[in-house]
Amino acid sequence: MVENKSSIFGIIAIIVGASGLGLGAFSVVNFQLVEGPQGIPGDDGQEGVDGMDGEDAPGGIIVGILDPDQDETISGNITIRALVAGSESYTVVVLINSSLNATYLPYEWNTTTVADGWWNVTVIVTDIITGNMGQDTVLVVVQNAIEPTYNYYCSTETEIQDAINTIGIGYGIIIITANITLSSQIDVDQGGSYIIQGAGLTIVEIGGDFSGFDISNVISCTVKDLIINSTDITTNTIPAIVINDNSVIIQNVQIFGDNTTDSDGIRINSNDVHVLDCYIYGIDDGIYLNADYCYITQNIIEESYYAIHLNTADDYNRIEQNTLTYCSVGICIDQSDNNIISDNIITYINNRTAGGYGIGIYLYLADYTIISGNIIAYDNNAVANVFGIYLRFSLKNIVSSNQIFRLEPNPGTGLSIWLSTGSDKNIVTGNNSHNNDVNTILDEGFNNELTGNNPP
Repeated sequence: MVENKSSIFGIIAIIVGASGLGLGAFSVVNFQLVEGPQGIPGDDGQEGVDGMDGEDAPGGIIVGILDPDQDETISGNITIRALVAGSESYTVVVLINSSLNATYLPYEWNTTTVADGWWNVTVIVTDIITGNMGQDTVLVVVQNAIEPTYNYYCSTETEIQDAINTIGIGYGIIIITANITLSSQIDVDQGGSYIIQGAGLTIVEIGGDFSGFDISNVISCTVKDLIINSTDITTNTIPAIVINDNSVIIQNVQIFGDNTTDSDGIRINSNDVHVLDCYIYGIDDGIYLNADYCYITQNIIEESYYAIHLNTADDYNRIEQNTLTYCSVGICIDQSDNNIISDNIITYINNRTAGGYGIGIYLYLADYTIISGNIIAYDNNAVANVFGIYLRFSLKNIVSSNQIFRLEPNPGTGLSIWLSTGSDKNIVTGNNSHNNDVNTILDEGFNNELTGNNPP
């Protein structure tokens, strides 16, 4: 259990615009916040998952963008405002699609200077004294153009490619009306704004060793409501969808592999990509991420080697609320820093390598990452060893309020949390481990702070 405190006093700075106050003016309001069982009650009022600076974010900063709202359609000049908790003296950075726009709030963004389409608005706050950081991101739709959006109804591969080329740098919706088998990849590369969607869940078969969709030059692009069958791919690492540009959304897409080929489901090589509500099955790397400021949420991935794999993906990628089942490694953070891994459910670890090992969340040479509120449970009894959370040569991470249970492979050993040699100065707090072979934390690092874990 987490150590009980009677109350915590926080200072919340609401950064608002006020006439005559100048850039960066804000008012400071004091609140007394009463802590719940696992943190300060937030919107949920129970475990502190949404609490202000509770055990799920010890010593950190909470940032919430007030304006604009998530998924809001905006035009003209808009004001960006944010709420900050956990710091009295800090610096501010405002990013639009990961490009620096301002170092102050409120910030007036002239949206007529950018193209219509999807844009990420990110606010990053850094405490001047401690260096602790917090951030929030919202996705908005810029819509200033008066020219119409056209629908293109396509039932063949040629018609899809022709529609993309016809739209060019303009705006268009491509609706795939019939199941098709591709003989080559679809190139989304004309520099326009596109929505590519199925009429229902239309099936796209990848008929050989090539990507299904290669998104390489767009202002914005959404791919949604499709089933992509990539079982015919036999060459390693070919993805069903590859993204090499920004402002891309992959939503409600199902991708199927044959559980034998080392291919990727979605390969992301660009910043500001959102993947949500997708289902991926039987793919070696379900989602492979080599980019920043991406948001991977509410996806279901089954029977992958790496369900979600971050490789040299630094700076505020958010991996949240995904369900990962029968995977050898649920989430791999490989040489990637400053990411947030929260509220994921990882179960039945390791289905693909009998006699090997399974890991719920694995950090290798990964620093300044928050791992909070995840549930890691069960193994499939086909492995030598299973680790719930494993940090290897990883520094200054926060492992907080995770639930780890029923890791008891036969043969082998189930270990809840392991900080191996070279994993130093990490904060491990408020985690709950039970019914594993080894519930206590194995700490082989230096200067790690272990508090409030059950068992300690």
